[in-house]
Amino acid sequence: MLHVFQMNYESLMYDQSEGLTCNGIPAGYLHRSYPHIVGGDGKPPPIDVQKIVETFHKEADGKVTCMISGLASDGINFVDGNLNNFLITNLQPVNKEEIAKQEFRMLPKVSITRTFQGTKYDLDVELHGVPAFLVKDALDKLVIPEIPSELGLAYMEAELIWLWNHMTKTQLLKGLTVLSAIDKQKGTKVSLTNRAALTFVLQVLQNPYKEQK
Repeated sequence: MLHVFQMNYESLMYDQSEGLTCNGIPAGYLHRSYPHIVGGDGKPPPIDVQKIVETFHKEADGKVTCMISGLASDGINFVDGNLNNFLITNLQPVNKEEIAKQEFRMLPKVSITRTFQGTKYDLDVELHGVPAFLVKDALDKLVIPEIPSELGLAYMEAELIWLWNHMTKTQLLKGLTVLSAIDKQKGTKVSLTNRAALTFVLQVLQNPYKEQK
């Protein structure tokens, strides 16, 4: 029997900021009826990754800082090397000249996982593409938030995307590749990948959710 739950979908789909944006882009941006979606050449304009970075990283003085050197940012590093992955967790503001000097650029990209103990389930957080020394610092600072009960997130998929959004959009965790919940009693494991998260974002950009009144 299929159970229908009343969930707060907007908490999963939209950024914690003014306006209905998803990953820093207006919801429905890729929908055919979105205003000005087609450029002068008859093709949809590209997604502006610089605008996405500024949405989440711009400081009070209007500047964006390189996450590695601390200098003013003048470029964006695609953490996993995939130029089509515009999730904020994959976009790292950098100072190009300073980063070019770093020896770790020549090292292979590795995956690092840390398990965070919980009450109902443990959470595996896997990062990929971020230098190992930065991963340790990022995971040491990472806080696993309590999911507000009033959101009514009855499904594990919903809980994982809410946690994903908080980690990447609020705590600005870079390189998040897989987020897994391991049920302590049943021993089952449910995983959300960056590919699935990107697909979720694309769905919102193509057809934003409107609550049925």
